[in-house]
Amino acid sequence: MTSYLICENAACYFILEVSNQERQAIRRHPILSACPECGSNFRPTCPFSGHPLLVQWLGGLPHCACCRRKLQAVKANAEPHATPAPPPVPALMASAAKHR
Repeated sequence: MTSYLICENAACYFILEVSNQERQAIRRHPILSACPECGSNFRPTCPFSGHPLLVQWLGGLPHCACCRRKLQAVKANAEPHATPAPPPVPALMASAAKHR
């Protein structure tokens, strides 16, 4: 089963897709301890409901499967029709990119 981590920074909300096996490894050895976009910590729960984060993609945008709220940060200077955020980066790929 795939689960997700989300950046705690509301102006970022970078989403990281992790398998259960990767999640266990992250707990034992913090491979990716901070968001690669802004440096904030990750959380395994929805920032709105506090439930474990399960992501549902609606219209190409990530939403919490529990509360259905959009998990995309709105930048202060963002255009109303801005390009949607890319899909989440698997943890092992993000870790490899960080160590280059």
